[in-house]
Order: sequence, then structure tokens, then C-alpha cells
Amino acid sequence: MNSFSCVTLVGRLTRDAEMRTTNSGVVVVGFSVAIDRRRKSGDEFITETTFVEVSYFGQSARNICAYLEKGLLVGVTGELNQRRWEAQDGTRNSRIEVLANNVHLIESKSMKESRTLNAGVSQFAAQDRSGANSVRNDSGQGSGIRQFVPDDNIGPDSFDDDDVPF
Repeated sequence: MNSFSCVTLVGRLTRDAEMRTTNSGVVVVGFSVAIDRRRKSGDEFITETTFVEVSYFGQSARNICAYLEKGLLVGVTGELNQRRWEAQDGTRNSRIEVLANNVHLIESKSMKESRTLNAGVSQFAAQDRSGANSVRNDSGQGSGIRQFVPDDNIGPDSFDDDDVPF
């Protein structure tokens, strides 16, 4: 029976992408993606992070390399690859990585900058004129950045059939 591997990852870059060229002239872009997984342990949720190394080859890799900055949200599709090598001291080493077929920017640089600015705004919520919760800075003054916080009273039971458009 034949086998195959198909991997799809969505996560944040842990470092800026690094481009190099092989001895045969092929462009290789390397980067690492952090993927968070939340699970419940007792009464609390725990976040576990997996770090995956990715190699992306060819002209597409060259074109996208300049945009792959630490912290950006990306999607990667590809296949698993196990690299094996022997160190100078005779130790055998192995590493699993993803050989990317496609890399997609899910978040732009401007979205990343906006997310960074919003991180400086505290989670002190105040009612705005429309009645929706919005975040303000610690002084109570508007920061110019409006980040809307979901209303805790909204849930599946708070909608009627007339509210659904289909």
C-alpha cells in the first residue's frame, strides 16, 4: 500500500524567515511556526505550543520571504520530511520538518502592527454611546484605538428565528 503525508498548519512565525541558496542554486526559505493548542486540565485551560520547522523552495519562496516576519499569522500546506545526518563525533541526528508546497499570509504587516498597538490597551471596558463594550486605556480616556469586547450575555439562547437571515 502506498502512503503519503499531507500537513496543514496555521500559526505564528517565531522568527523572520531566512533565505539561502543550495550548492545547486535552488532558493530555500526557512522559518519556524508556533501552533497553540488549548486543552482542559481539571477546571482550567492549558495552552500547549508546538514549534514546527518549515522549508520552502523555489521562486515562490524567494517572492514571499521579505513578508515573513516574526509574529505574523501564516498558513502552510506541505508534507512531512525527516532529515537524518551524522555529526562529526559520530552521533546520529534526526529532525522532522515540513516541506512547504504553499505558504499563505493570513495576517498582513499592518494587521500585525495594529495587534501590537492593541496589546498596549488594557482590558478595562467602558460602555460607549452605542451601548457596546469598548476597551479604553487605564486613565479612562479613549486611546483612539477601539477594540470591541464581546458582550458576555450573548449566546445561542439570545437569538430568535427572526434574527437569522436564512
